[in-house]
Amino acid sequence: MKYTSTIKDSKEYALLKDILYRLVLAVFITLALSVFIVYAFNLRLDIVKSDSMSPVFYEHDIVIIRAYDEYNVNDIIEYQMDGLSTPVTHRIVEKIGSGKSAIFITRGDANSNSDKATISYSQVNGKVVGIIEDGELLYQFIKDNYFLLLNILLGIWVLTSTVMGESEIRKHNIAKIQ
Repeated sequence: MKYTSTIKDSKEYALLKDILYRLVLAVFITLALSVFIVYAFNLRLDIVKSDSMSPVFYEHDIVIIRAYDEYNVNDIIEYQMDGLSTPVTHRIVEKIGSGKSAIFITRGDANSNSDKATISYSQVNGKVVGIIEDGELLYQFIKDNYFLLLNILLGIWVLTSTVMGESEIRKHNIAKIQ
């Protein structure tokens, strides 16, 4: 029985499979590392809901938040106000006391006046340690569809692994025939 070459057995097809496999693997590893880093360093991601901190960051940017034992004047903190469902992210302009008994007065960089309410240490979620510009759409998509994305990536990975495995089996069988 003579073997005839098909497009699946061409070098280009093998290269394409290899590239696809490596791409899926790279995306999967990147996502896994991102999740690990967020949990390992106790980070939170939140979407900015106003331009009150411009020009530092703007509405729809993502801020990366990390909790600390101490916050100081000029730190940008995220805090939860009583009665508000979304957190506020403003700069500390004055600090009264220290440690967990500290009280903070905050202000958005784009605002001319300090915020009316004082903030207790227990209301603070953490300090801004990073900013991802215009990340809201990506964040919302991943947040709403992370299970779907994971299934798609795993499906592509399994499919490419299977196709590559079949190619190896076919090569082995052809070698036995010849």
